[in-house]
Amino acid sequence: MAIYTPQDAQLCAQTETTFGVRTGGAWAGVKSYEFLTESLDFTKNIKQSAGLRSGVRVARSARRYIPTAEGTGDITLELQDRQLGQLLQAAFGLATSVGITGASPAYQQMFTIGNPATNGPVLRPSLTIQKGIPNVISQAVEPVTFLGATIDSFMLSFPNADIATMKMTVNARDVDTTTPVVSPVSYVITPTLFHFGQANGQVCLLSNLTVPTSTTPTATTGLAAVASPVANVNIRSAEVQIDNKADQGRYNLGGSGRKSQPVAGMWDIKGKFTAEYTTTFFRDAYLNETPFSLVLTYTSPTLITGSTYTTMQLTLPEIKLDSAVPQVNGTGLITTDFNFSVLDSLSVTTQPIYFVLYTTDTGL
Repeated sequence: MAIYTPQDAQLCAQTETTFGVRTGGAWAGVKSYEFLTESLDFTKNIKQSAGLRSGVRVARSARRYIPTAEGTGDITLELQDRQLGQLLQAAFGLATSVGITGASPAYQQMFTIGNPATNGPVLRPSLTIQKGIPNVISQAVEPVTFLGATIDSFMLSFPNADIATMKMTVNARDVDTTTPVVSPVSYVITPTLFHFGQANGQVCLLSNLTVPTSTTPTATTGLAAVASPVANVNIRSAEVQIDNKADQGRYNLGGSGRKSQPVAGMWDIKGKFTAEYTTTFFRDAYLNETPFSLVLTYTSPTLITGSTYTTMQLTLPEIKLDSAVPQVNGTGLITTDFNFSVLDSLSVTTQPIYFVLYTTDTGL
Protein backbone atom coordinates (compact mmCIF):
# COMPACT_ATOMS: atom_id res chain seq x y z
CA MET A 1 0.00 0.00 0.00
CA ALA A 2 1.31 3.46 -0.95
CA ILE A 3 1.95 5.98 1.82
CA TYR A 4 1.00 9.47 0.70
CA THR A 5 2.54 12.72 1.95
CA PRO A 6 2.14 16.29 0.62
CA GLN A 7 5.06 15.57 -1.70
CA ASP A 8 2.83 13.15 -3.64
CA ALA A 9 0.79 15.93 -5.21
CA GLN A 10 0.40 15.48 -8.94
CA LEU A 11 -0.59 17.42 -12.04
CA CYS A 12 -1.59 16.09 -15.43
CA ALA A 13 -3.11 17.46 -18.63
CA GLN A 14 -4.82 16.21 -21.76
CA THR A 15 -5.56 18.10 -24.98
CA GLU A 16 -9.28 18.47 -25.63
CA THR A 17 -10.88 17.98 -29.03
CA THR A 18 -14.18 19.44 -27.82
CA PHE A 19 -14.00 22.46 -25.53
CA GLY A 20 -14.82 21.54 -21.94
CA VAL A 21 -15.02 17.79 -22.58
CA ARG A 22 -12.40 15.32 -21.45
CA THR A 23 -11.15 13.24 -24.36
CA GLY A 24 -12.00 9.55 -23.94
CA GLY A 25 -12.56 7.48 -20.84
CA ALA A 26 -8.99 6.28 -20.55
CA TRP A 27 -7.31 9.69 -20.55
CA ALA A 28 -5.79 9.14 -24.01
CA GLY A 29 -2.63 11.18 -24.50
CA VAL A 30 -2.52 12.38 -20.90
CA LYS A 31 0.83 13.70 -19.66
CA SER A 32 2.04 14.14 -16.08
CA TYR A 33 4.16 17.12 -15.08
CA GLU A 34 6.62 17.82 -12.31
CA PHE A 35 5.50 21.26 -11.17
CA LEU A 36 6.78 23.80 -8.67
CA THR A 37 3.61 25.58 -7.56
CA GLU A 38 -0.09 25.76 -8.44
CA SER A 39 -3.02 27.90 -7.33
CA LEU A 40 -5.87 26.36 -9.35
CA ASP A 41 -9.19 27.28 -7.76
CA PHE A 42 -12.93 27.50 -8.45
CA THR A 43 -14.24 31.06 -8.60
CA LYS A 44 -17.97 31.50 -8.01
CA ASN A 45 -19.87 34.59 -9.11
CA ILE A 46 -21.97 34.81 -5.94
CA LYS A 47 -25.17 36.83 -6.09
CA GLN A 48 -27.08 37.46 -2.90
CA SER A 49 -30.58 38.85 -3.03
CA ALA A 50 -30.95 42.29 -1.46
CA GLY A 51 -34.72 42.01 -1.15
CA LEU A 52 -36.19 43.41 2.07
CA ARG A 53 -38.19 41.15 4.39
CA SER A 54 -39.80 42.26 7.60
CA GLY A 55 -38.24 40.78 10.71
CA VAL A 56 -35.02 39.63 8.98
CA ARG A 57 -31.63 41.20 9.69
CA VAL A 58 -29.30 38.78 7.83
CA ALA A 59 -29.21 37.81 4.16
CA ARG A 60 -31.25 34.64 3.50
CA SER A 61 -29.59 31.39 2.51
CA ALA A 62 -32.37 30.48 0.08
CA ARG A 63 -31.82 33.68 -1.88
CA ARG A 64 -28.14 33.11 -2.67
CA TYR A 65 -27.27 31.98 -6.23
CA ILE A 66 -24.28 31.28 -8.47
CA PRO A 67 -25.21 32.52 -11.98
CA THR A 68 -21.71 31.89 -13.39
CA ALA A 69 -18.48 30.26 -12.29
CA GLU A 70 -15.03 29.42 -13.65
CA GLY A 71 -11.74 27.84 -12.74
CA THR A 72 -8.72 30.10 -12.33
CA GLY A 73 -5.15 29.94 -11.13
CA ASP A 74 -1.48 29.66 -11.99
CA ILE A 75 0.90 26.77 -12.63
CA THR A 76 4.69 27.15 -12.51
CA LEU A 77 7.09 24.52 -13.78
CA GLU A 78 10.65 24.25 -15.01
CA LEU A 79 11.50 24.26 -18.71
CA GLN A 80 12.88 20.95 -19.96
CA ASP A 81 13.63 19.13 -23.21
CA ARG A 82 10.80 16.59 -23.05
CA GLN A 83 7.01 16.54 -22.75
CA LEU A 84 6.34 20.28 -22.79
CA GLY A 85 4.83 20.38 -26.27
CA GLN A 86 1.24 19.98 -25.13
CA LEU A 87 1.41 22.90 -22.70
CA LEU A 88 3.39 25.12 -25.05
CA GLN A 89 0.89 24.52 -27.85
CA ALA A 90 -1.95 25.53 -25.55
CA ALA A 91 -0.01 28.63 -24.52
CA PHE A 92 1.13 29.86 -27.93
CA GLY A 93 -1.66 28.50 -30.12
CA LEU A 94 0.31 27.18 -33.10
CA ALA A 95 2.76 24.28 -32.98
CA THR A 96 4.67 22.01 -35.34
CA SER A 97 6.65 18.86 -34.64
CA VAL A 98 9.05 17.86 -37.44
CA GLY A 99 11.96 15.46 -37.66
CA ILE A 100 15.28 17.26 -38.11
CA THR A 101 16.80 16.33 -41.46
CA GLY A 102 20.01 14.37 -41.02
CA ALA A 103 19.73 14.26 -37.24
CA SER A 104 17.34 11.38 -36.46
CA PRO A 105 15.94 10.80 -33.83
CA ALA A 106 15.96 14.56 -33.14
CA TYR A 107 12.73 16.54 -33.60
CA GLN A 108 12.15 20.26 -33.84
CA GLN A 109 9.10 21.58 -32.01
CA MET A 110 8.24 25.16 -32.95
CA PHE A 111 5.67 27.34 -31.21
CA THR A 112 4.27 30.62 -32.50
CA ILE A 113 1.15 32.72 -31.96
CA GLY A 114 0.20 32.79 -35.64
CA ASN A 115 -1.03 35.57 -37.88
CA PRO A 116 -3.64 35.71 -40.67
CA ALA A 117 -1.10 34.38 -43.17
CA THR A 118 -0.39 31.33 -41.02
CA ASN A 119 -3.91 30.59 -39.82
CA GLY A 120 -3.36 31.43 -36.20
CA PRO A 121 -6.21 30.06 -34.08
CA VAL A 122 -9.04 32.39 -33.12
CA LEU A 123 -10.47 30.10 -30.44
CA ARG A 124 -7.98 29.31 -27.73
CA PRO A 125 -6.79 25.64 -27.56
CA SER A 126 -8.11 23.90 -24.48
CA LEU A 127 -6.92 21.25 -22.03
CA THR A 128 -8.36 19.09 -19.32
CA ILE A 129 -6.10 19.64 -16.31
CA GLN A 130 -6.28 17.53 -13.18
CA LYS A 131 -4.48 18.13 -9.93
CA GLY A 132 -4.21 15.38 -7.35
CA ILE A 133 -4.16 16.54 -3.73
CA PRO A 134 -2.75 14.07 -1.16
CA ASN A 135 -4.92 13.53 1.93
CA VAL A 136 -2.61 12.33 4.68
CA ILE A 137 -5.55 11.06 6.79
CA SER A 138 -7.48 9.09 4.18
CA GLN A 139 -4.19 8.17 2.48
CA ALA A 140 -5.59 8.95 -0.96
CA VAL A 141 -4.68 11.35 -3.74
CA GLU A 142 -7.95 13.19 -4.31
CA PRO A 143 -8.56 14.73 -7.75
CA VAL A 144 -9.88 18.10 -8.83
CA THR A 145 -10.35 18.25 -12.61
CA PHE A 146 -10.51 21.51 -14.59
CA LEU A 147 -12.38 21.19 -17.88
CA GLY A 148 -12.02 23.59 -20.79
CA ALA A 149 -8.77 24.99 -19.40
CA THR A 150 -7.14 27.64 -21.57
CA ILE A 151 -3.92 29.55 -20.95
CA ASP A 152 -4.67 33.27 -20.75
CA SER A 153 -1.09 34.39 -20.33
CA PHE A 154 2.28 32.95 -19.46
CA MET A 155 5.72 34.12 -18.43
CA LEU A 156 8.98 32.62 -19.62
CA SER A 157 11.71 33.36 -17.08
CA PHE A 158 15.42 33.02 -17.75
CA PRO A 159 16.96 33.86 -14.37
CA ASN A 160 20.58 34.43 -13.49
CA ALA A 161 22.33 31.33 -12.12
CA ASP A 162 19.12 29.29 -11.99
CA ILE A 163 16.75 27.05 -13.95
CA ALA A 164 14.47 28.54 -16.62
CA THR A 165 10.75 28.38 -15.80
CA MET A 166 7.30 28.96 -17.26
CA LYS A 167 4.39 30.34 -15.26
CA MET A 168 0.96 29.86 -16.84
CA THR A 169 -2.25 31.65 -15.90
CA VAL A 170 -5.14 29.26 -16.49
CA ASN A 171 -8.84 29.91 -16.96
CA ALA A 172 -11.21 26.91 -17.04
CA ARG A 173 -14.84 26.45 -18.04
CA ASP A 174 -15.75 24.16 -15.16
CA VAL A 175 -14.45 22.09 -12.26
CA ASP A 176 -15.25 18.46 -11.47
CA THR A 177 -14.42 16.20 -8.53
CA THR A 178 -16.05 12.99 -9.76
CA THR A 179 -13.48 12.13 -12.43
CA PRO A 180 -11.17 9.42 -11.03
CA VAL A 181 -7.59 10.38 -10.27
CA VAL A 182 -5.12 9.70 -13.07
CA SER A 183 -2.32 7.28 -12.36
CA PRO A 184 0.84 9.36 -12.96
CA VAL A 185 2.51 6.93 -15.35
CA SER A 186 3.69 9.37 -18.00
CA TYR A 187 6.46 11.29 -16.24
CA VAL A 188 9.67 11.80 -18.21
CA ILE A 189 12.22 9.54 -16.54
CA THR A 190 15.37 11.52 -17.36
CA PRO A 191 14.51 15.01 -18.59
CA THR A 192 17.17 17.63 -19.20
CA LEU A 193 16.33 20.92 -17.51
CA PHE A 194 17.51 24.13 -19.14
CA HIS A 195 19.58 26.34 -16.85
CA PHE A 196 21.77 29.43 -16.84
CA GLY A 197 24.99 27.50 -17.41
CA GLN A 198 23.73 26.44 -20.86
CA ALA A 199 22.51 29.86 -21.98
CA ASN A 200 23.68 32.34 -24.59
CA GLY A 201 22.10 35.70 -25.36
CA GLN A 202 22.53 37.49 -28.69
CA VAL A 203 21.36 40.83 -30.02
CA CYS A 204 21.44 42.04 -33.61
CA LEU A 205 19.88 44.49 -36.02
CA LEU A 206 16.78 43.20 -37.80
CA SER A 207 18.55 42.64 -41.10
CA ASN A 208 21.06 40.31 -39.44
CA LEU A 209 18.51 37.80 -38.14
CA THR A 210 17.46 34.61 -39.90
CA VAL A 211 14.35 33.21 -38.23
CA PRO A 212 13.95 29.46 -37.67
CA THR A 213 12.05 27.34 -40.15
CA SER A 214 9.86 24.29 -39.63
CA THR A 215 9.99 23.40 -43.33
CA THR A 216 12.40 20.45 -43.59
CA PRO A 217 14.58 21.88 -40.84
CA THR A 218 18.20 20.89 -40.46
CA ALA A 219 20.14 21.17 -37.22
CA THR A 220 21.16 24.64 -38.44
CA THR A 221 18.01 26.05 -40.07
CA GLY A 222 15.74 24.80 -37.32
CA LEU A 223 17.12 27.50 -35.05
CA ALA A 224 17.40 31.25 -35.51
CA ALA A 225 20.78 32.46 -36.72
CA VAL A 226 22.41 35.78 -35.90
CA ALA A 227 24.91 37.45 -38.22
CA SER A 228 27.13 40.22 -36.84
CA PRO A 229 25.83 40.08 -33.25
CA VAL A 230 26.29 43.19 -31.15
CA ALA A 231 29.45 42.79 -29.07
CA ASN A 232 29.68 42.96 -25.28
CA VAL A 233 25.93 42.87 -24.54
CA ASN A 234 26.49 40.81 -21.36
CA ILE A 235 22.87 39.96 -20.62
CA ARG A 236 22.42 38.56 -17.12
CA SER A 237 18.78 37.50 -17.06
CA ALA A 238 15.54 37.95 -18.96
CA GLU A 239 11.82 37.34 -18.81
CA VAL A 240 8.99 37.60 -21.33
CA GLN A 241 5.29 37.96 -20.49
CA ILE A 242 2.87 36.83 -23.22
CA ASP A 243 -0.80 37.73 -22.82
CA ASN A 244 -3.31 36.71 -25.50
CA LYS A 245 -5.96 39.08 -24.07
CA ALA A 246 -8.58 36.37 -24.51
CA ASP A 247 -12.23 37.29 -24.06
CA GLN A 248 -13.18 35.19 -21.02
CA GLY A 249 -16.65 36.73 -20.76
CA ARG A 250 -18.44 34.48 -23.27
CA TYR A 251 -21.33 33.58 -20.98
CA ASN A 252 -24.35 32.99 -23.21
CA LEU A 253 -27.93 31.84 -22.69
CA GLY A 254 -28.22 28.06 -22.69
CA GLY A 255 -24.72 27.56 -21.30
CA SER A 256 -25.86 26.79 -17.73
CA GLY A 257 -23.69 29.59 -16.41
CA ARG A 258 -20.52 28.26 -18.03
CA LYS A 259 -18.59 30.11 -20.72
CA SER A 260 -18.08 29.31 -24.39
CA GLN A 261 -14.57 28.79 -25.76
CA PRO A 262 -12.50 31.97 -25.29
CA VAL A 263 -11.48 34.09 -28.28
CA ALA A 264 -7.98 35.57 -28.48
CA GLY A 265 -7.66 39.35 -28.57
CA MET A 266 -4.80 41.70 -29.42
CA TRP A 267 -1.74 39.93 -28.04
CA ASP A 268 0.45 41.90 -25.64
CA ILE A 269 4.06 40.71 -25.39
CA LYS A 270 6.43 42.53 -23.09
CA GLY A 271 9.62 41.67 -21.29
CA LYS A 272 12.67 42.73 -19.40
CA PHE A 273 16.34 41.87 -19.45
CA THR A 274 19.19 42.90 -17.19
CA ALA A 275 22.55 43.72 -18.74
CA GLU A 276 25.88 45.09 -17.61
CA TYR A 277 26.84 48.50 -18.94
CA THR A 278 29.52 47.28 -21.32
CA THR A 279 28.09 48.69 -24.56
CA THR A 280 26.24 51.83 -25.58
CA PHE A 281 24.00 49.86 -27.95
CA PHE A 282 21.07 49.57 -25.53
CA ARG A 283 21.32 53.19 -24.42
CA ASP A 284 21.25 54.42 -28.00
CA ALA A 285 18.51 51.97 -29.02
CA TYR A 286 16.33 53.33 -26.21
CA LEU A 287 17.00 56.98 -27.01
CA ASN A 288 16.56 56.57 -30.78
CA GLU A 289 13.66 54.05 -30.84
CA THR A 290 15.89 51.62 -32.73
CA PRO A 291 14.33 48.17 -33.18
CA PHE A 292 16.52 45.10 -32.78
CA SER A 293 16.31 41.33 -32.39
CA LEU A 294 16.88 39.29 -29.24
CA VAL A 295 17.75 35.58 -29.28
CA LEU A 296 18.19 33.44 -26.16
CA THR A 297 19.54 29.93 -26.73
CA TYR A 298 20.01 27.14 -24.20
CA THR A 299 22.14 24.24 -25.46
CA SER A 300 22.20 21.32 -23.05
CA PRO A 301 24.96 18.71 -22.77
CA THR A 302 22.46 15.99 -23.72
CA LEU A 303 23.54 14.68 -27.12
CA ILE A 304 20.80 13.44 -29.45
CA THR A 305 22.99 12.48 -32.38
CA GLY A 306 26.10 13.70 -34.18
CA SER A 307 26.49 17.34 -33.13
CA THR A 308 22.78 17.92 -32.30
CA TYR A 309 21.99 18.49 -28.63
CA THR A 310 18.69 19.09 -26.87
CA THR A 311 18.14 22.83 -27.22
CA MET A 312 15.69 25.55 -26.25
CA GLN A 313 15.57 28.87 -28.09
CA LEU A 314 13.45 32.01 -27.79
CA THR A 315 13.57 34.41 -30.72
CA LEU A 316 12.06 37.90 -30.66
CA PRO A 317 12.58 39.31 -34.17
CA GLU A 318 11.63 42.89 -33.34
CA ILE A 319 11.65 44.63 -29.99
CA LYS A 320 11.91 48.24 -28.87
CA LEU A 321 13.09 49.38 -25.47
CA ASP A 322 10.65 51.10 -23.10
CA SER A 323 13.45 51.94 -20.64
CA ALA A 324 16.11 53.02 -19.65
CA VAL A 325 19.30 55.08 -19.57
CA PRO A 326 21.95 53.30 -17.44
CA GLN A 327 22.46 54.77 -13.99
CA VAL A 328 25.48 54.75 -11.72
CA ASN A 329 25.18 52.37 -8.78
CA GLY A 330 27.58 53.87 -6.25
CA THR A 331 30.74 51.80 -6.30
CA GLY A 332 28.93 48.73 -7.64
CA LEU A 333 29.01 47.38 -11.15
CA ILE A 334 26.55 49.23 -13.36
CA THR A 335 23.66 47.04 -14.51
CA THR A 336 20.39 48.16 -16.07
CA ASP A 337 16.93 46.63 -16.29
CA PHE A 338 15.71 47.23 -19.83
CA ASN A 339 11.96 46.88 -20.29
CA PHE A 340 10.86 46.17 -23.84
CA SER A 341 7.85 45.59 -26.07
CA VAL A 342 7.65 42.91 -28.74
CA LEU A 343 6.26 44.36 -31.95
CA ASP A 344 4.93 43.07 -35.26
CA SER A 345 7.12 43.79 -38.28
CA LEU A 346 4.10 43.23 -40.58
CA SER A 347 6.06 40.61 -42.48
CA VAL A 348 3.88 37.65 -43.51
CA THR A 349 6.93 35.38 -43.23
CA THR A 350 8.03 36.47 -39.75
CA GLN A 351 6.24 35.77 -36.50
CA PRO A 352 6.47 38.21 -33.56
CA ILE A 353 7.83 35.39 -31.39
CA TYR A 354 9.34 31.93 -31.90
CA PHE A 355 9.96 29.28 -29.27
CA VAL A 356 11.87 26.20 -30.44
CA LEU A 357 12.79 22.93 -28.76
CA TYR A 358 15.17 20.28 -30.07
CA THR A 359 13.92 17.10 -28.46
CA THR A 360 13.55 13.35 -28.88
CA ASP A 361 9.78 13.59 -28.40
CA THR A 362 8.19 12.40 -31.63
CA GLY A 363 5.01 14.41 -31.10
CA LEU A 364 3.53 17.22 -29.06
